[in-house]
Amino acid sequence: MKPNFFYLSLVVFIIFGSCSEDENLTPTPTPTGSNIVIVNYDIFTPSVWDDDSIYIIENDVKIDAVLTIEPGTIVKFKPDASLQLWDNGTINAVGIKDTVILFTSIKDDTGGDSNGDLSATKPRNGDWNMIDLGVQNGSKFKYCIFTYGGGGGNTGVLDLGSNSSTVKHCVFKNNKSTVSSNEFYGALAAQDANTSTVITDNFFYDNTVPLSIDAHLSIDNSNNFYNPETKEGGNKYNAIFVHGQDIISSSVTWRETEVAYVIQYDAFDLWDGYALTLGDNVVIKFITNAYFNIQQGAVINNHQGEGVYFTSFKDDSHKGDSNGDANATTPSANEWKGVYDSANSIYFQWANILYSKNETSKP
Repeated sequence: MKPNFFYLSLVVFIIFGSCSEDENLTPTPTPTGSNIVIVNYDIFTPSVWDDDSIYIIENDVKIDAVLTIEPGTIVKFKPDASLQLWDNGTINAVGIKDTVILFTSIKDDTGGDSNGDLSATKPRNGDWNMIDLGVQNGSKFKYCIFTYGGGGGNTGVLDLGSNSSTVKHCVFKNNKSTVSSNEFYGALAAQDANTSTVITDNFFYDNTVPLSIDAHLSIDNSNNFYNPETKEGGNKYNAIFVHGQDIISSSVTWRETEVAYVIQYDAFDLWDGYALTLGDNVVIKFITNAYFNIQQGAVINNHQGEGVYFTSFKDDSHKGDSNGDANATTPSANEWKGVYDSANSIYFQWANILYSKNETSKP
C-alpha cells in the first residue's frame, strides 16, 4: 500500500469515551492510482479491490464470493446502484485508522472527477442505494466512511441483514432512509441482525435516521451521534430505533447514553425469564399510546438507575429531539400508557416514568 493520501477531514473516534482527541484519526482516502474500474458484473470468485483504482458501481452488483476491499480504496456508486450479498458472499472492508475506505456517490469528486462533469453536480443524500449483507455471516467493516447513500427504500446505506457482522470505527454521514408512519430505519440498518453482531466506536451525523437495531441486540456506550469536527449536529431523528417483532426474548444490555432508545410499537414485551439491563443515564422513549409489558419472571435491571427515564417520543428534554420535529410538538400527560407489571396486573408507578397514563388496569 502506497502511503499517498491527503486530509480532507479528521474524524476522532472515542473508544468507550475515554481516548484522547489525537487518537484514531481517519483521513479521507485518495487513491494511489488513477485507474477507473467499472463494475457492472456480478462477482462469483474471490476478488480484491485496492487503492490503485477507483471502483464505479454501475448497477445492482451481486457478490457470491469473498470480496476484500483494501485500505485507501474508494468505491463510488451510480444512482440506484448497490452491492448485494448472495449465499456465499462476504465483504471484508478493513481499513486502518490513517487510511480508510470510502463508499460514496459518483457525484462525489473525492479522488477525482469520476463522472466527468467537473463541478456541475454535487452529491447529496440518497444518491445511491445501499450495501445489503443478506443472510451470510462474517462481513467486516472497519475504518470505513459511508456517505450520500440510502436511496433504496426502507433501509439505509448499510443493511446488515439477518446475519452476524462487525461494524467498528466507521463514519455514517449524509445518508437517507425512509421514515414511514412509526417505522424508522437507520443509515446503519441492524433491525434484523443476529445477537452476535458488533456495532462499536462509530460516528453518525447528518443522516435521516442514524441507527436501527433488533430488540435482542446489545449496544454499548461507544458510538457517537454528532459531527466530530464541529462537536455539534446530529441526525434528523437522533435516536436508536428498536425493532424486533415487538418482543425481547433474550437477555439484552443497553448502555448508550448520548441518544435515546425509541420503542416504535404500540405494545412491547419483555418475555418471561429474560432481563433487560440498562446503564445509568439511559433513556427509553415510546410512541403515543404504547406500553412496555414486563411479563411475570422478566426483569429490567437498573430500571431506577441514575439518569434512567421512560418517557414520551415527543420529550426533547431527555436526550434531545428524537422525533425530528425540532420543538413543533411537546409531550403532555397521558402521552403513552406506561410500563406494565404483568405479574400484578398493574402499571409500575416509578418516579422516572414520565408523561404516561400510569393506568392501574390491564392494557
